[in-house]
Amino acid sequence: MNDCLRRHLIVSLSTLFGCWLCSSQLVADSHPFEMTPETAQILHNGLNRMYQYDLKEADNLFDDLIRRFPEHPIGYMHKAELAWWKALMDTKDEGLKETFRRFHEQALLKGEESLARNPRDFYALLYLAGTYGNQTRFNVYITRSYFGAMSSGLKGYKYIKSAHSLRPSYVDCLIGLGAYNYFAGAVPLVIKPFVGMFSAPGNKTEGIKQLERVAAKGEFGQIEARTVLLGVYLNEKRWVEYRKILRQLIAEFPSNPVFYAWLAAPFINQKRWVEGIQQFSELIDQTSANGERAGLGYAFYQKGRLELEKGDYETALKSFNWILESQSKDENLLARTLLLRAYANDLLGNRDSALADYRATLSLPNVEDTHRKAQQFLSSPYLRPH
Repeated sequence: MNDCLRRHLIVSLSTLFGCWLCSSQLVADSHPFEMTPETAQILHNGLNRMYQYDLKEADNLFDDLIRRFPEHPIGYMHKAELAWWKALMDTKDEGLKETFRRFHEQALLKGEESLARNPRDFYALLYLAGTYGNQTRFNVYITRSYFGAMSSGLKGYKYIKSAHSLRPSYVDCLIGLGAYNYFAGAVPLVIKPFVGMFSAPGNKTEGIKQLERVAAKGEFGQIEARTVLLGVYLNEKRWVEYRKILRQLIAEFPSNPVFYAWLAAPFINQKRWVEGIQQFSELIDQTSANGERAGLGYAFYQKGRLELEKGDYETALKSFNWILESQSKDENLLARTLLLRAYANDLLGNRDSALADYRATLSLPNVEDTHRKAQQFLSSPYLRPH
C-alpha cells in the first residue's frame, strides 16, 4: 500500500472518531453546554473560513469561542485543528507543531474537567472525541506516527460512542460511527498490526452509508464527512467518487490549496501523469470559463508538478510561469513554484535561469524545506531522481 493511501485510511479513521464530527457541535453555556443561534453562527463562520483557507479570520472566530467558553474544549480544539490545516502545507514548521500541541493539551484538559463535573455532558464527550481525532490526523499527516494515530483515533471512538448513546438522532454523530464501521472491517485487511486494536467488528457497507448520509444531511459535518469519504474511496479504488468529492470541495472552497494537493496525490503516487494533467487542465479551463481566478494558481502548480514528473519540462515551465506572472500574493506558493521552476530549468540545461530561481527562492519563506533545497542546487545542477 502506498504512503498516500495509508495516510488517508488512518486519518479518515481519526476524523470519523470524532474530530470532524465535533466540528458540527455548538455550545452556549458552560454548565450545561448547549447551543444557541449566536454560537452556531460563530462556529459556522469559523469552519467556513477555515475550509476556505482564510486562516487568520478563522483564528479570530475560534478565539471568540475561547473568550466566550474558556472552560470548554470547543475553542481550543478548533485552534488545534487550524494548526493542522496550516501544517498540511508546511509539515516542517516546528512552530506549528508546538502551536498544535499547546491547544491540543488545553482541549484535553477542558474536556476531562467537564466530564469530571458531569460524565453525561454530551458536548464535552463530542469535543473530547474531536480532540483525540485532531491528534490522530496530526500524527498521520505531520509527524507520520501511524500506530500512535490509530491509538488516538480509537480513544476518540470511545467518547463518540458515549455521545451517540445520549443523542442517537443527531446525524453528525454518524461520522464517527460510520468511520469505525468501515475501517474496523477494512483496515485490518491491509494493516495487520492494527487488527487487535478494534474492539468490535465493523460493517463496511453500513459504514459507507452512514458517512454518505452525513455528507448529504449533516448539520455542520457535511464537509468533514466528505473529507472522510476520500479515504474510503481511495481504499475502495473508487477513483471517480474520489475525484468528484474533491472537485466539489474545490468548487466550494477554491482558495484552499490542500484540496488541490489531495486531488493531485494519487496521480503522482501512481505515476498517472497524463490523466492527472488532463484533470487539472479541465479544472483550469472550467474555472477560467466561469471568470474566476481564486485557486487558479494552485491548479497550475499541481499541473506543473505533474508535467515535471512526466518529463515535459517545457510545458511545466509554462505552468510555473503563469503563477509567477499572475502577481500572486501567496508567498508560500511562490516559493514552491520558484523551486520547481528552477528544477525544470536545470533539467533543460538553462543553468543561469535555474540559479536565478534558486536565489529568488531563498528570499521567500522557507516552506517544506525550500531554503535547504535551493541552497543545495546552487552548487550543482538538479538531476531527476531515478
